[in-house]
Amino acid sequence: MGIEAAGLLASLRRGLTRLHVSASSVRAVCGIGLVLLCVAVPGHMLGENYPDHDRSGRHAARDLPHNMLTSVAKDSILFTYGDNDTCPLWYLQNVEGVRPDVRMVNLSLLGTPWYIKQLRRRVNESAPVPLSYSEDEIDRLQYIQWSPKTVQIPARKEAILSNQPALTTALDASRSVEQPTMSWRIQGRPAGQDQRMLSVRDQVVYDILRSNANQGWKRPVYFAVTTPRSSRLNLEPYLHLEGLAHRVAPIRHNQARSRVVPGLSDAPFDKFRFTNLADPSVHYDGTARTRVGLYYRIWPALAARHLAERDHKKMGTPSPEPGHERGAVRRNSRRHVDAPSDCPCLPGGRRSGSGSRHGRVGRAPGSGRPPHR
Repeated sequence: MGIEAAGLLASLRRGLTRLHVSASSVRAVCGIGLVLLCVAVPGHMLGENYPDHDRSGRHAARDLPHNMLTSVAKDSILFTYGDNDTCPLWYLQNVEGVRPDVRMVNLSLLGTPWYIKQLRRRVNESAPVPLSYSEDEIDRLQYIQWSPKTVQIPARKEAILSNQPALTTALDASRSVEQPTMSWRIQGRPAGQDQRMLSVRDQVVYDILRSNANQGWKRPVYFAVTTPRSSRLNLEPYLHLEGLAHRVAPIRHNQARSRVVPGLSDAPFDKFRFTNLADPSVHYDGTARTRVGLYYRIWPALAARHLAERDHKKMGTPSPEPGHERGAVRRNSRRHVDAPSDCPCLPGGRRSGSGSRHGRVGRAPGSGRPPHR
């Protein structure tokens, strides 16, 4: 752009010279032109790009981690995955003092000995993470060959409901706490043809679960909704959606994904923040839209469950078994689940500003790169 400005001034000088304008006047006109260019070019860039880079009024980056922290119970252990779902939580805890009792365990860092050792320390108001490994054993951890097999951890109903009373909501006539053990099959990770392995991260996650179970499930354990399914040790039959997190509980279900429990899954919503999400004057770029799109991992399933229960109440039939509500969400998806047409921050919503390219939806919500050491 600077070369173009120099070319314009050179053309202006040549034109004035051909018109036999005096040298002093040529210098004066070129000086004025230079000043105008120095103002006009940055001014044009500012006018074109400011609306797309204006972050004023956008609070999604702060509200989302706040909502994730308020989703979990007191003194919880929360497994996260990347920088986008870990660093904002660290900020809220250490700077703003939000939920200092929650302990984040970053799965991307869980393969490094120094980080595993840090989990043995107290942080803020969070007690050390339960681990059975000694420091020498941590240093020797490595990938191991694995054959899919069933594992077990202790489960006593009285201790579990005493330490985690909210789980009483997840019990019904057909579901109770599995005891004396909770058992499930760990498949491991593919490692070449007909081979599987268990990573250091997987081994540590299992050890945390087992150590916590040996203590009577004293601390609730969650996986953030941003964690990939491959990092959850095949625990889907024991995951229960709670806000923006999946609680691990020894209450088995037959849903393909985390179980939706009205009264438990939507309980944290009263504390959620959605600042300016429906304000059309606030610009949300593709990255911000995909982060806010995390809510779409929980609302459709919860809406489907409520719709299914409502339909069965109207017909006077028992509540549907988990998974039977899928038909309800298909029947009502357009009416109940689609993004509001006037919500600028969600996929399918409108936004203010020029250029359709700014309204596009980015890739599916991800958790980003692993945080730096």
